[in-house]
Amino acid sequence: MVLDTHDPDFAKEFLAYLAEDREQTKLAFQLSLIRLKNGLSYKEMGKLIGKSAKWVEKVEDSKDKDLTLGQIRTYISAFDMDISIRLI
Repeated sequence: MVLDTHDPDFAKEFLAYLAEDREQTKLAFQLSLIRLKNGLSYKEMGKLIGKSAKWVEKVEDSKDKDLTLGQIRTYISAFDMDISIRLI
């Protein structure tokens, strides 16, 4: 099956999908950026936090709603960071 990217209906649907995905993965994307800005591979990151490369990849590919505070704290521990939560 070939998709016509010039089809306005397809383009509109695809852009909506990307926007929804981006909205649901803001935190996971930030975690990926932290790792990449520090020049680390999945394997190197995993080694720093005592987890597998697969674990790191899974966290980065998660929807924000599926991430636990424990996962986030473990992930950012490699960078001497902590979490601050503000209820608004």
